[in-house]
Amino acid sequence: HTTMAATSTMRRFLLALVLVLCLGSVAWGAERVFSHSQFATLQAKSNAAAQLRQGPNGAVFLTFAHKDAIAIESLVPPTVTIAQNQADNLQQLSLSFVQEFHALWGFESAAQAREQLQVKSVQSDKQVQDQTHVLMEQRFKGVRVFGGDVRVHYSGANKLRAVNGLIVNDINDQTVPSTVPSISIEQASSFAIESVLLKIKFSAKRVPKDMLETLTARKASADNLLIFRKDVLSLLSEDTTPHLVWEIEVFSESLAIRDRVMVDAHTGRVVNHVSLMKNVLHRRVFYQEYNISELVWEEGDAIPTNDTDMVNILNS
Repeated sequence: HTTMAATSTMRRFLLALVLVLCLGSVAWGAERVFSHSQFATLQAKSNAAAQLRQGPNGAVFLTFAHKDAIAIESLVPPTVTIAQNQADNLQQLSLSFVQEFHALWGFESAAQAREQLQVKSVQSDKQVQDQTHVLMEQRFKGVRVFGGDVRVHYSGANKLRAVNGLIVNDINDQTVPSTVPSISIEQASSFAIESVLLKIKFSAKRVPKDMLETLTARKASADNLLIFRKDVLSLLSEDTTPHLVWEIEVFSESLAIRDRVMVDAHTGRVVNHVSLMKNVLHRRVFYQEYNISELVWEEGDAIPTNDTDMVNILNS
């Protein structure tokens, strides 16, 4: 089958995991409009069969046929400095490429792309030789933007194979006037635990007091400060306001609770509260290559232990 025969690398970045919560589908924000002029420029520069598409979640996918993988240097300004270290070189080339074609990802300008994108990692593929992946995450004034990242995929020596990602729009000084939290992460953790206690109370379940005391906020650190838009997480929400939030994970093994609670870092109000327990999820996994997609796994099916990509994403 054409789709199942895709390489491990192609499968990894085109692997679409659809998580359906009991309240609806998880999705990544509103649909965005392509910059057709920049795509036309890209096609002219690359002289290759490129395909640009947008997923129902707003993410953008740019792909080249395997025979048409492009030397990334031909797509960035000639003024870009080539570093001697290969990892540093790919970082610089990837950032320059996204800045050059900034409108494809939803940035208003190259300057905005330069300010908000930061390379998080450069990783060589452990399963496929000569495959490298550069992950860039969206940040505003140093604070990570929930859901915002771009991934650039290379095969061979700096040969651009594909780019995919999602940038959260309208993150600026007007919509996010301050990135300094007004409440501490300890206070936010208390508010998050209170939110979980309230959920238990309204569930009409009788829970002994000593079990309620097992609720704890874990993985709490300064890295939990995020900029979060509710519509990026769920199409059910019409709230497009960016919030500075503390992301708190409330956990209790005895109560079988693992909830992610987003607490507004200025007001202490709970902005979003979802369960991360797998028993409230209905997940579906698709393999996709270009315009062909196939449902290969659904909640309730046995996890194929010989498929490393699927095992990793289902256990994440």
